[in-house]
Amino acid sequence: MKKQFKYDFPFLAQEKNNNPLIYLDSAATTPKPQVVIDAVTKNYTYLTAPIHRGIYETAEKATEFYENTREKVAQFFNVKSKKEIVFTSGTTDSLNMVAYGFAEHFLKKGDEIIISELEHHANIIPWQHIVKKTGTILKYIPVLENGDLDYDYFEKIISKKTKLVSVTHASNSIGTLVDIKKIIDISHAVGAYVCIDAAQSAGHIPINVQNLDIDFLACSSHKMYGPYGVGILYVKEKLHDQFYPVRLGGGAVSLVEHQKTNFLNFPQKLEAGTPAICEVIAFSTAIDYIQTNFKEIISHETEVFKYAEEELRKINHISIIGNSKKSHVLSFMVKNYHAHDIAAYLDQKNIAVRAGNHCAQIIAQKLNYNASVRISIGCYTEKSDIDRLLERVVEIK
Repeated sequence: MKKQFKYDFPFLAQEKNNNPLIYLDSAATTPKPQVVIDAVTKNYTYLTAPIHRGIYETAEKATEFYENTREKVAQFFNVKSKKEIVFTSGTTDSLNMVAYGFAEHFLKKGDEIIISELEHHANIIPWQHIVKKTGTILKYIPVLENGDLDYDYFEKIISKKTKLVSVTHASNSIGTLVDIKKIIDISHAVGAYVCIDAAQSAGHIPINVQNLDIDFLACSSHKMYGPYGVGILYVKEKLHDQFYPVRLGGGAVSLVEHQKTNFLNFPQKLEAGTPAICEVIAFSTAIDYIQTNFKEIISHETEVFKYAEEELRKINHISIIGNSKKSHVLSFMVKNYHAHDIAAYLDQKNIAVRAGNHCAQIIAQKLNYNASVRISIGCYTEKSDIDRLLERVVEIK
């Protein structure tokens, strides 16, 4: 019998004006299943203790559970060693760490960084700042009219001067699924390192870090049915010695003298301060939830998303942005209406969508739209939810 994921998520049981909640904003954040909510509550009830420092029983248990999550994350992404996994506050924090903990120290004037026009601002702004600090050159892989990346142009602009390529795996704004294997192979051929923003793919698409030969990978717990305030940064082991701590303080050091500090090894040297302990431990439960159901999640999301895309394309006054291969996200415009008006109207019917440029202004400028309506699905999204959306957008003329 097919699993009904929706019933695992208490948030989705809400109603407004006798309308059940239709949540189509999973790209922003995912609701949490009851097992994750229970895990957070349990952790705060019984595990209020620091990690790595206390020698009493509760603190040792917290440390054990915290490190177990690191091991589980490593297994989830098929990472060689759990010491390659750093806990951060989110994808933005992880990408900033790559910029300021690695690139700022590694790059020199005349070197090149390549990103794409699909990127979220979190994978644009840090590199603009690195360019100002180091004298490096920032180049962009263009987006074609269909929303796909121009891989041929990428091959033309990459060179031995290119030291770092940082791209999204799946666009948060228009849903384009990027061929990161091609990006990685082309980049490594000239000796460039590759950073992957997996905020919109982790939990929806299997990611095998070793098979893909990724150098850096960033993602967030709260987009994977887990708690807020927890991010993942994968750093390939051979790059650890070139990575400098961005946050400085307790928990990351082995010796502090008047004029000198010795740092711990990876990953602790990047995890100064008290982290989101209970949330990290609860993230383990979210990973279990995904792992237990991953094949079914992928099959279900593929089916529902295909249905949504096909049916929306049939509506004459709706235009979907891009027709490239997409992940679980798509954006559209309604003729003669601003996206914000559409989102406000749908909200009256208890249908939650996102409207705007989705922190991706460059792609909006490139494809010539100011704002779009974005829908994004999760394992809990049903075809009946899409039908409710379709009913409402059809009547807008």
